[in-house]
Amino acid sequence: MPQSINITEYALVTDEIRALEGRIKLLEEEKQEFLRFVQTKVDDVGCVQLTSATEIEGFVTEMKQDFIREIHCLDEGLPIYSKRCEILVMIKENQNYFGLDDKAILTIPSKRFPVEVVWRSSDIQKKHNYVVEAVEQAIEVHEKEPPGDIIIFLTSSTETEKAVSLLQNEIRETNKWKDLFCFQIHEQQDIQDQQEVFKQAPKGKRKIIFATNIAESSIVVDGVTYVIDSGMVRNVQYFPQKNASTLVVCLQSKCSAEQRKSCAGRTQTGKCFRLFSKANYENMDPDTIPEIMRIDISTALLKIKNVFSGNHLLFDFVENPPEENLKRSYG
Repeated sequence: MPQSINITEYALVTDEIRALEGRIKLLEEEKQEFLRFVQTKVDDVGCVQLTSATEIEGFVTEMKQDFIREIHCLDEGLPIYSKRCEILVMIKENQNYFGLDDKAILTIPSKRFPVEVVWRSSDIQKKHNYVVEAVEQAIEVHEKEPPGDIIIFLTSSTETEKAVSLLQNEIRETNKWKDLFCFQIHEQQDIQDQQEVFKQAPKGKRKIIFATNIAESSIVVDGVTYVIDSGMVRNVQYFPQKNASTLVVCLQSKCSAEQRKSCAGRTQTGKCFRLFSKANYENMDPDTIPEIMRIDISTALLKIKNVFSGNHLLFDFVENPPEENLKRSYG
């Protein structure tokens, strides 16, 4: 079964494919240029001692075949990007905009296994250290729960690196839990490093994967039985009053929480440990706020001006950004 990746990874793979195709084209052009050079020398001098054109042709053909095989491997293994929950919400909310009726929307349900949810008994406190709590919860799961890999959701690569460091220090200091293998997966890794999380742990060992929201719905890691959800997410937030954007750590949406929970139930029954209470969950937004609602749209408006000659404040956005953001961007 193909794994699925997020849109950033998808773009990286397709960029690599395009780069290989470009190298094939460049290789062919350089071959033709070399053959023209050889012919020119032969015409000028009468003869020239160089590698024969047949050998050059064979060498170029062999390189092209290598490139084509590499493209085929990338293309065949290119997973499908799907974030079913958020895509369905977007389609339903904008059904009238796109002129769709209910019959035009086809959904294909995927098989999900049951996932038990374990709630935190108390509400999240302001500025609580959820990274440390996540590491402590992972150790508790390892000691008390049956075999199965663990995935822990944090908000950034900085936090995943900190969590790995905390856990490895704990292992060294206590001389325990040497059967744990720590991995990270986040947006700043290259694809080769991200692929490490898909490797099976040796027999009798357990993987712990520290992940950002890249792993919410974009990948399926076989063997993951336990999810530890910090309940937090890091988003870009634009403040028009200050005309500044900043990264804000805040509660995730219910939709995101369900996506994270489902990571434990994609290949087998699982368990989700939420580092927040039911009350915290009820206070979450139902869906993730669209990016256009929370970022500076100045660059987008400059592009709109090139193609739209009317009143730009009346532009027909699929999802209208806040009016204050629009006015500030024009200002």
